[in-house]
Amino acid sequence: MTEKEKARAVNYGLKLLTARQRTEKEMADKLKEKNYSDEIVQYVLAYLKNYCYLDDQKYVELYLREKININRYGTIKLRNKLFQKGISSELIAVGLDSIDEEKILENAVYLADRKIKSLKHDEYMTIKQKVYRHLVSKGYSYATIVKALNIVVF
Repeated sequence: MTEKEKARAVNYGLKLLTARQRTEKEMADKLKEKNYSDEIVQYVLAYLKNYCYLDDQKYVELYLREKININRYGTIKLRNKLFQKGISSELIAVGLDSIDEEKILENAVYLADRKIKSLKHDEYMTIKQKVYRHLVSKGYSYATIVKALNIVVF
């Protein structure tokens, strides 16, 4: 492992981070795709973590904030997405515990209301089933969906 290889790998890692924030797993996978050795990958990860460019805990916080406020995902989908990105179960649990349940319910009500408005001419049970399926696809729990449907009177 030469200094030139290290520098090239670090520069590649920094270039990847200019596009968007990444998890440690995502960074390692990208470096391995470029055929860097495991030794160089570990060096780059340590370098980026040392300078706080790579921080899974901060990534979880930013990811949850974005996906809750913009995409309006539920906790189930958030957990699965973070797990796919290689985040540890402990960090996921800490991040999800910090979520305001009222915000999740508010998002579920908003999505249910929008779905109901798009289904004006369907029967009551059909609307209810479609809204339920829509909220499940967004990652909401059964309890949250029931609360949202009780709030949204149609």
